[in-house]
Amino acid sequence: MSRTVIFFMLGIILLMFTTEAVARTKVKPAKFSVVKIKGFDGAVTFEIISPELVGQLKTSLDKDYKAAVKKWKSDQTEAKKKKEEFTTPRPTAPLVQVLGKNLEMAKAEEFKKKAEEDYRNQQNEEGDGKSSKKKVRYSVLKITGMDGAVSFEIDLDKQVNALKKKLETDYKAALKDWDLQKKEAKKNKEEFTLPRPSKPSVKIIKKGLDKLKAEATRQNSEDDYNLQQEKKNSRKKK
Repeated sequence: MSRTVIFFMLGIILLMFTTEAVARTKVKPAKFSVVKIKGFDGAVTFEIISPELVGQLKTSLDKDYKAAVKKWKSDQTEAKKKKEEFTTPRPTAPLVQVLGKNLEMAKAEEFKKKAEEDYRNQQNEEGDGKSSKKKVRYSVLKITGMDGAVSFEIDLDKQVNALKKKLETDYKAALKDWDLQKKEAKKNKEEFTLPRPSKPSVKIIKKGLDKLKAEATRQNSEDDYNLQQEKKNSRKKK
């Protein structure tokens, strides 16, 4: 057998091993989350972001919201001092709701498009309800997330059960993922500090309200809750 043939065969064998190694180390496709974002003015948008950025987005919006409320209160106080009319609406608490997660970009885009269509249909349904005898009614909800964070939201009466089921499904998926990560860390003898997801809850504060009353009730409930938290924190400091 000639050297050329030997080298050729060795080259083929080396290529086979290289191809197999590349296949084994193939980079996994990036995963994304589809989120529903409600701004200070009540405007709703749907976005695709990396899962690790969801927490940062919530923190950033919460920080901006607190600054906006502080400025609103300052402007309101200043208007009272000058005996001027103050009609600027109070900023509403922003909302970041994860609708879909661990999706590849193509799936995430499809999911986002469907979510936008569903939201538009919902808005149209509300508009039709205003001009018909059947009125659209809302519930004011106190929602405690898997991270323990509390938010106050309004939703259609008929959609509350669907929201509860979705939160339950997300919780089970998160708990399963947490358990797998814990086992993997134990197997690799690594420290595992990720907190166990808490079971989310949805408490109906009031239902059967029109949109204006529902928003007012939501805001009052949120203000009362924040005041209670401030009192608790001040007592702890003492």
